[in-house]
Amino acid sequence: MKALFRFIQRFRTDILYRNSLYLMIGSGILTGFGFFFWTICAKLYSANDVGLATTVISAMNLIASLASLGLGIALVRYLPTSKDKSTQINSCMTVTFLASVIFASVFVAGLSFFSPKLIFIKENIFLAIVFISIVAFQSVANLFERVFVALRDAKHVITKNMIFSLLKLVFPFFLVAFGAFGIFGSWGLSLFFSIIFSIVLLMKRFSYRPAAEISYGILKKIFGFTSWNYIANLINMLPGLVLPLLITQYMTPADTAYYYVALMIASLLFVIPIAISSSLFAEGSFNISLLKKTTNKASRLTAILLIPSMIVLSLSGRFLLGFFGEDYASEGTQLLFILNLSAIPQAFKGIYLSVLNVEHRMLELILVNIVISIGVIGFSLLMIKDGLLGLGIAWLLGQLLIFPLMGIFRALHLNRH
Repeated sequence: MKALFRFIQRFRTDILYRNSLYLMIGSGILTGFGFFFWTICAKLYSANDVGLATTVISAMNLIASLASLGLGIALVRYLPTSKDKSTQINSCMTVTFLASVIFASVFVAGLSFFSPKLIFIKENIFLAIVFISIVAFQSVANLFERVFVALRDAKHVITKNMIFSLLKLVFPFFLVAFGAFGIFGSWGLSLFFSIIFSIVLLMKRFSYRPAAEISYGILKKIFGFTSWNYIANLINMLPGLVLPLLITQYMTPADTAYYYVALMIASLLFVIPIAISSSLFAEGSFNISLLKKTTNKASRLTAILLIPSMIVLSLSGRFLLGFFGEDYASEGTQLLFILNLSAIPQAFKGIYLSVLNVEHRMLELILVNIVISIGVIGFSLLMIKDGLLGLGIAWLLGQLLIFPLMGIFRALHLNRH
């Protein structure tokens, strides 16, 4: 009992523990309220409108990720030690905003090629402007989350996500007349108000001075780090982009549904290593001399939270899938169990990549992402003939490549030093 009490106390006194918990809660809010958002939309809007809105929002998230240019992770690395935090934040925000507008404009201009079903956006100048604006909002909102992490005050991520999530439940009732864009507009308006909250909070708490400015000196300093991370992120995104195409091509629509529901449930587990590795990166950047000690703490916290969660999910997986229908439970239970196991190598990967980022070992960062992404895609191509179970095993095998990679790079690193 005393051990449990001491563990709970750590969340009150230890910044790594506390910010990791805040990030997990923030992700949980987005996931939980996201479910209610789509439930409300399904009641108010036609299935066609919901389908189109889903496609538009997916496109928006992809463009926002591409337009980030790696500046979010650069903020976490350099903002803690920056002497002019306002200028650094403003420079990253301005560049991200401009990149989002450019990327979104190119997407709209090429809709007949990228997504013909969304051509109606290009044909209406008002819808085109709204789409481009909301893409920019999403990019900026993502960046503000990184700012809070970098400033070691991740509790504000919870408030920001709560504002976004609650407003997102209200706006759909007032925008029904706009069809699919009513859903998308609800998302955009909620983002806008969450950004306003973030700006006001930073001004009050951290003396932030918002401005549309670009410091070329700051950008030059972080350019190398940012570029490497941007490439690594694009490589890391590849399995998520390629696997849906493989499933669509080689499997039935029902199999696609089973896969996505199992992955959605498993993603609740993946939040744990993602949050802890993000907090580790921020703490390591704040004081690199304590990186080894902080890494050990992050590893212990991951084990304490992840292992019991994996056991619970393993025992309750079939029950959770059953909420979506008996066919989901019968077809997706084995897949969910394997995805559950993959949380272990993903946790090691997250912590290892955070250490590489703090130590500026960027070539290793790129190579790890290349090998694992190619591994996941390659194993999937070989095993997709075995259906959902084959895809799950392929995903697990690809993630397990982190262990030989860590061994090889550790040996090379020790030899160099």
